[in-house]
Amino acid sequence: METARDNQYETLVIRRNFNVSAHRLFEAWTSAQMLTGWFAPADEMLTEVLELDVRPGGRYRIRMVGGECEFHTVSGEYLEIIPDRKLIFTWQWEGDDGDAEMLIRLEFLDKGEGSQLLLTQERIPSQFVHDEHEQGWKDCLARLERKLAA
Repeated sequence: METARDNQYETLVIRRNFNVSAHRLFEAWTSAQMLTGWFAPADEMLTEVLELDVRPGGRYRIRMVGGECEFHTVSGEYLEIIPDRKLIFTWQWEGDDGDAEMLIRLEFLDKGEGSQLLLTQERIPSQFVHDEHEQGWKDCLARLERKLAA
């Protein structure tokens, strides 16, 4: 996995290779059943897909639940969808004071026997948020890799 950051911390870029087709990788991001199996940074967390309307203008809302009533809910709107190639959507944590609406761009690239995910997160409001998301995405993508290998 490769990560990069621009000079201002506003953008996070992560590249990760998977041993599945771009179609299967895209499906993992657009199927509620698949998302519940990997979309949280820790195995101890449960994922609840509260809303998932995968179409331009459609919305999503996903809650990650940990111990002691700890939960984190993210929501946003799908802006662009090219099946098996690209997903672009807004991203905002619910309940965070002043947390900006960010933009997520996912590109699914066929790479011979597997695929590569290029994740770009833009409009990150601070270095702290950048670093938290960088670690969170790395943990989520590791879980995704294990889910797809199973």
